Amino acid sequence: MEDTRSRYDAQSRVLDDELRSRIAVVDLSYPDEEGIVGRFVQIGAAAAGLGLVAGDGAGRRVGGSRLFGSSCARAVGAVNADVRYRRVDPQNLDLDLGRALRSRDTWIVLHANDPSRAREELATIAGFDGPRVIMDIASPAGVAVWRAERIRDAMDLLETLGSDVIPTASVDLAMVAAGLELNDILLSGLHTEDDDPPAVGSVGFYSLHRARLVDAPVGTRFADIVAELARPVEARGSLASRRLLQVGAGGIATWTAIGAALEGGAALDGGVAVRIFDADEVSVSNLNRQILFDTPGEPKARAMARALAEIDPWGLYEPVEQFVQSPDDLGEPDGVTAVVSAVDDDEARVLLARHCREHGVCLVNGGTSATGGQATIHPVGAACLECLLQGKTAPRPESCALVAEQSIVSSNLVVGGLMLAGLRTALAGGRCQNVGFSGTGECRNRLYKYPTNVACPHRLAPARA
Repeated sequence: MEDTRSRYDAQSRVLDDELRSRIAVVDLSYPDEEGIVGRFVQIGAAAAGLGLVAGDGAGRRVGGSRLFGSSCARAVGAVNADVRYRRVDPQNLDLDLGRALRSRDTWIVLHANDPSRAREELATIAGFDGPRVIMDIASPAGVAVWRAERIRDAMDLLETLGSDVIPTASVDLAMVAAGLELNDILLSGLHTEDDDPPAVGSVGFYSLHRARLVDAPVGTRFADIVAELARPVEARGSLASRRLLQVGAGGIATWTAIGAALEGGAALDGGVAVRIFDADEVSVSNLNRQILFDTPGEPKARAMARALAEIDPWGLYEPVEQFVQSPDDLGEPDGVTAVVSAVDDDEARVLLARHCREHGVCLVNGGTSATGGQATIHPVGAACLECLLQGKTAPRPESCALVAEQSIVSSNLVVGGLMLAGLRTALAGGRCQNVGFSGTGECRNRLYKYPTNVACPHRLAPARA
């Protein structure tokens, strides 16, 4: 039996136990019952084992699962019973949070789709200088995340955003927003006071209105970005009634599968069908990021399929308790919409790329480490993953199999959301762009353009009938 401390050992290089136990995350998502960003933030923080998670305890509910069919308070307890959850009243934050408001290890997570309400929430604790603030606007058109070093700095930013209420994001983009926010919180220990961060700085930006998704010209005002994200976006492809093959049931796969189930469960025209391939068993060290699991020793594919069926009772989730070692293991491709590659090594990725290329099936691929990752989308006619991996201009993909430390929950959230967003673009016939994620370093946007149009002699090869 593994020691329970091994739950956090794999993330200890970027989030040591001493800092982890001090960090408090206060999610101000109420009274928004529609947005799901706050729930992702809270259960992600619980998986990582942070010292305190606080919120109003409610949140959007979907299905009958322990994570999404109950209150956020219950969901946090289900993910990690060791994490303290504190219910707070938005009108009495100073009383409910007490000493946490004097600590630099406290993070206020603010969802600013309604800027006026966000200002009102922060105003109740404007006199405290301890916490840092990280805020998002996550809309159907994209995501923008900013970080403020003091509450008063966040208040100044909110004053520039007007008062129009922006619709809440779809599940895939909500994952990207929550992952970007959690990333800066979890990796805060890698940045020293000598870094001298700006009072307010951009963390991440992703817009479906832009051809390259992550381009935000230098000098662009926060208010202009918000106005862009408020504009309607063209209809995107839906996962409802689609059939997916998901190879892998680990960190990234957790979030791509959750996203598919949440979207399928909300659809009126039928759930999604996902066939899950993985021969691994759940270990204690998985629990800091793979939130669908709670029983070490259980086959991952079986545990994931059961958890997804609780989220989306209308979907079909089939476990296959084996590794994919040859194309024959995947079965016939008839009716398959896409293959989701959530594997750890390039040999397996190339096998999946060749299978998808031969059968004319879209491949969605992702990889992560503790501090980065990438999502690449390969619809029929686009450059294939095999050529991307061999391309001299492409950086080596991130993978937890290639580095000493495993991925963490935030990098999986970001990349899983990007993979689903790219798949939805492909299903709508749009032009797909690959996106990378850098969790550390000085940048205006932790998302960046990853090579897409590499030389590929296979892109014109006809699909086999």
